Amino acid sequence: MKKVFVRTSQIICILLMIIFVIFSIYFYSYESSLNVASQDVQDEISDLQNDAEGLDLQIQHSSSFSKIDEIAEKNGYTYRQSGSASVAVTTGE
Repeated sequence: MKKVFVRTSQIICILLMIIFVIFSIYFYSYESSLNVASQDVQDEISDLQNDAEGLDLQIQHSSSFSKIDEIAEKNGYTYRQSGSASVAVTTGE
């Protein structure tokens, strides 16, 4: 009877070790895949932040006085400063 109990205990112990190793490998690989996904999301966030900064620079450039004056001239407007007031005048058309 004691031999059967010892043998059964050994088999259960070995099975538990095997299960532990299998679950350890599974959770390690799962953690690795989560880390890869997290890094991909962080890279995408970084790319979007860089795009947003580039767009901010374009907005600053497009809203500068010289750019607005250039577009106005293309559309037939001129800028004349008289005293403290500004006047937009159409030319031709």
